[in-house]
Amino acid sequence: MDKISRRKIMTGATAAAIGAGVSAPIAAASIDPIFAAIEADRALEEKTNELSMAFSALEDAAEAQHGPRPIALVVWRSHYIGDAEIDVLRRALLAQPGADSERIELEYRDAKARCSERIRAGEAWDERTGIAALREQLKCAEAPLWEDGRLATIKPTTPAGAGALVAYAADYLERFSEEWALIALQSAADALAGMS
Repeated sequence: MDKISRRKIMTGATAAAIGAGVSAPIAAASIDPIFAAIEADRALEEKTNELSMAFSALEDAAEAQHGPRPIALVVWRSHYIGDAEIDVLRRALLAQPGADSERIELEYRDAKARCSERIRAGEAWDERTGIAALREQLKCAEAPLWEDGRLATIKPTTPAGAGALVAYAADYLERFSEEWALIALQSAADALAGMS
């Protein structure tokens, strides 16, 4: 997908809304599900940000009292990596010409075991400091924000809705460079192309 400037996206979104004769976004919200989905996403992000800030303050206080939380990263062949990255490195090493698969598998199992040990140490630290429940609450609250389909699966039904999705996804891309926003932009483009 070509890079699209924020100004072009916002101009296109505004033009779509004006071209549709939409004078009140509230009227469009009643006929296009994307408006409610965008508002729900904003509310989720706001709630998660508040919880994250509260958790960070508690974690900082716990670290001041108990020392730093163990990080679930290990060194394997000069790479400082975590759980999923260990699997990626394993595949890359095995794909190299002349790879010693037996040695790689031994190293892989060792790296996974050391990483699991670090994960358990972090969980024990959470329990010891009293923040385990809040970390789990934050993890559950953040989960929908990491979903690939987030807003990308809801197809706007009006030009104003497509414009709103484009503007929202563009803003999100500008802040975080998330994959769902690229998919959502394509969804909005497809929706607009299908509207007469």
